[in-house]
Amino acid sequence: MSVRVVLILLGILLLGCSPERKAMKSFRYGKYESVIDYYKGAIRKDPNNAKAYYYIAESYRLSNRIKEAETFYAKAGGKGISADSVKLYYAKSLQANAKYEEARTVLEDLESDTKNEEIKDRARQELDGINYLDKLAQKKSYYKIKNLEAINTPFTEYAPVYSNNELYFTSSRSNARIYEATGTPFTDLYQAETNGANVDVNTIKALPGFINESNINEGCVTFTPDGKTMIFAKGNSGKRKGTPDVDLYLSRYRNGQWSEPTPININQPDAWESTPAMSQDGRTLYFSSNRKGGQGGLDIYSAQMDGRVVLEK
Repeated sequence: MSVRVVLILLGILLLGCSPERKAMKSFRYGKYESVIDYYKGAIRKDPNNAKAYYYIAESYRLSNRIKEAETFYAKAGGKGISADSVKLYYAKSLQANAKYEEARTVLEDLESDTKNEEIKDRARQELDGINYLDKLAQKKSYYKIKNLEAINTPFTEYAPVYSNNELYFTSSRSNARIYEATGTPFTDLYQAETNGANVDVNTIKALPGFINESNINEGCVTFTPDGKTMIFAKGNSGKRKGTPDVDLYLSRYRNGQWSEPTPININQPDAWESTPAMSQDGRTLYFSSNRKGGQGGLDIYSAQMDGRVVLEK
């Protein structure tokens, strides 16, 4: 083998192991925190690296942190990157940070300049939403929002649900393992006893280990009216390409304890099923999914409960 061939092969091997190539692989596998770390380093070396800004912004958006994406979308771009998509998501990040007038300006320019009819229609919809905020502001609110400081921690708490005088919620407070998509701990399901709107913080505890797994995200729980059947989302192990490994699981309360959860039959192998919500009569399950045949992204579906199984509607 000639020296030239050896050098070419060595170059190919070095390219295949390059840090940027690893970062792009992490992006494809949904390990967004690694992508953010790499490209922030690239920006420190070259503050005008528009491609780096783009992948940081996208990583924040795809890991549900679009607020943090704003400053990066503002400088994002590069060869092969859709300028229209960047503008659209930049406007969405501005909206997330309550910068509605700035978002309006970006969307109006996008609607006027883009040749992509789908993005033009999306820009119009977003503008309609911003315009509707003025009408909402004129309506009187009969609700008061209070921070449950006794329950909340510096970590994530979300998706609260009441059932049989107990509050169930999702939190990342106690998990030592880190989810590579967000750089934060995996989430688990917790419960606490309540008396009306008052939560007994001394009773807060995680659900059993066969429901909460240390290297899996659990969250968004719902119950049948009698509180005897629990359905929750479970997934995001990071073991599969991308992150479509979110499914719905069912557990029943028998003899004073929850049963081993089992996946329900509406799950699809290459789709994301999450955020379940049960109707008041316990006969209809609502959930979100990005399965084929929808309108795009995550759509809302319903399914009928029938005895031990869930039948897709």
